[in-house]
Amino acid sequence: MKRIINRAVATRRKYPNKKILTSKIDYKSAYRRVHLAWQTALQTCTQITEQEIAVLSLRLTFGGSPCPTKWNSMSEPATDLANIILRHPDWNPNELYSPLSLMLPERIDLPDDIPFGEGRELAVDVPVDGHGSSEVYIDDTFTQTVDLPGNVLKAERAVLLAIHALARPIADEEPIPRETMAAMEKFLAEAGMEEKKIMLGWLLDFRRLEISLPDNKATAWSQEIADMLKEGKTKAKRLERNIGRFVNIGMILPYVHHFLARMR
Repeated sequence: MKRIINRAVATRRKYPNKKILTSKIDYKSAYRRVHLAWQTALQTCTQITEQEIAVLSLRLTFGGSPCPTKWNSMSEPATDLANIILRHPDWNPNELYSPLSLMLPERIDLPDDIPFGEGRELAVDVPVDGHGSSEVYIDDTFTQTVDLPGNVLKAERAVLLAIHALARPIADEEPIPRETMAAMEKFLAEAGMEEKKIMLGWLLDFRRLEISLPDNKATAWSQEIADMLKEGKTKAKRLERNIGRFVNIGMILPYVHHFLARMR
């Protein structure tokens, strides 16, 4: 998240009056696509004593500590490939593209009367590539670009082409039902280029350079805090869940961590 924010601010400093747009592609059932080595599979055995049954996981499991790294060995090369495609001078996105590119939602721009936020000086030097760049967090891939001629079309199609190149295409008469690598429901809702996008649970406004919790989260989290204060007590799991939320807020507002020590 910090990389995305820093790059957006650096991009605004370099292009103060240009729109910054972002797309989001989710992998469908990411962990189910990766099989475990037999040594790791044995370590996932869960024994049900009453029934004398041992359950063995053959694919990556949710919550398994090595699984994000194992999945990233697939998603990160795909993102690296997308960045290479994005910047390749000979790539024509109108000639070489994934079939899913034809289903991309239309870009959404904010009203023209909304002013551009100021890109303030950063503590570190963040390189800005005018073509844009892709980042990945486990199964979410984000592509950010500045609205220069030809950029948006390339940024929309680069990740999809990279994923298409690494995944076996689905035949018209597939003998075994298979789904595309991209999660289609989210694809149709979130894959289009936008100036304002929910990313990793936060609402990022790249026109104003603002970040906030989505309204539903802000309302629910605030209400739960109010309920706990009114009740004067809470269960350990409920407190732990809310501490996790505050740690998430601390990513954006670091001073929040100072107050978490008492709760822990």
